[in-house]
Amino acid sequence: MKKRIVIIGGGFGGVYTAKHLARHASKNLEIILISERNYFLFTPLLHEVATGSLSPTSVTEPLREIFRKGEVKIKISRVSEINKDDGFVMLGSEQIKFDYLVIATGAKINDFGLPGVLENTIGLKSLEDAIEIRKKVIEIYERELTEVVNRKEKLLNLVIIGGGPTGVELAAELDDFVSEIENDYKKSKKSGLRTKIYLINSADELLVQFPKSLRDEARRVLEKKRIGILNNFYVNKVEKGKIFNREGEEIRADLIVWTAGVMPNTKNGQRVLTNEKLQVLGYEKIFAMGDMGNISKLTNPLPMLAQVAVAEAPVVANNILALINKKPLQDFDFESKGLLVSLGKFKAVGQISGITITGFLAWFIWRTIYLFKFNSWKKRFRIMFEWTISLFSPRDITQVK
Repeated sequence: MKKRIVIIGGGFGGVYTAKHLARHASKNLEIILISERNYFLFTPLLHEVATGSLSPTSVTEPLREIFRKGEVKIKISRVSEINKDDGFVMLGSEQIKFDYLVIATGAKINDFGLPGVLENTIGLKSLEDAIEIRKKVIEIYERELTEVVNRKEKLLNLVIIGGGPTGVELAAELDDFVSEIENDYKKSKKSGLRTKIYLINSADELLVQFPKSLRDEARRVLEKKRIGILNNFYVNKVEKGKIFNREGEEIRADLIVWTAGVMPNTKNGQRVLTNEKLQVLGYEKIFAMGDMGNISKLTNPLPMLAQVAVAEAPVVANNILALINKKPLQDFDFESKGLLVSLGKFKAVGQISGITITGFLAWFIWRTIYLFKFNSWKKRFRIMFEWTISLFSPRDITQVK
């Protein structure tokens, strides 16, 4: 009898699991991938879309192209209910039964219950977020350069909240983007228009998961730009155009981007507990992975990173096949492949296999690794072309509504 495997989520966990299972597709195996969007989004490069280095479609791959052979059925819909006990999921009024289920629905912004965050900031989790940031930055300059002739001086404050890799990469690229915008608007230098980028961080240092030497190097690179680093700054609330810390200090902001944390995409914001084989506790045929899953026996939860989901994918796929074929299951043991963070044009820091790298070499390796994470050569060539163009010409500042 044909076994049906349902995968919820079109991100790294869901897509990579489906790819591994697709290699074993047969008449006795049906694979259904449910996603709210019809494309796979390469989230690690969203900051480049937000700052004009890459076009929006460059960081996406249509799911039907990834699974063009038809070995995986694609359903574009939102799951409204998961019934673990009776073995079905609901897509509105449509019921889909499953023999095996993979929950890989990713993460959403964690506002930590702080007032005003969701209403007055832009995140960087979706393609729409990245497009909105780019549009907002260009809009700010168009508006201010029109009005600034009536003022002696105008200071623009662009604020990023969150000192992890996403915040650091966005801040560095935003500085490059703003510099190019100002070069395009030659009169900005005469008008007195100035820009300051603030990177707000609640910890003592940026990039706390990186070695001390790399944290220091990242800070030095950022401080040479127009980036003001505010460590030990605990945001208490966010209003329109204003950020307040616990002491009541206020920062005025023309743009506020929130990269301070994410949480599982569940109603209660909690990760689903699993065993070492990534099976949901109490449900042998249901798996949770990526940002959703949390191995119960681990003292510290696995980091909510794409590389974790990618590493879990073959284990989930193989364990499902093992259940079907009544073979032993394997445990998941995560070993980080390294850490890399871009610091703008020609600069990055990272650690690979215990070796620390900085500068151009780190930047080149960072780009190379990410480039080959894409499935198709068509997409790789497109990204290489856009990256090459951006090295020799200003980024496009077309204001798309």
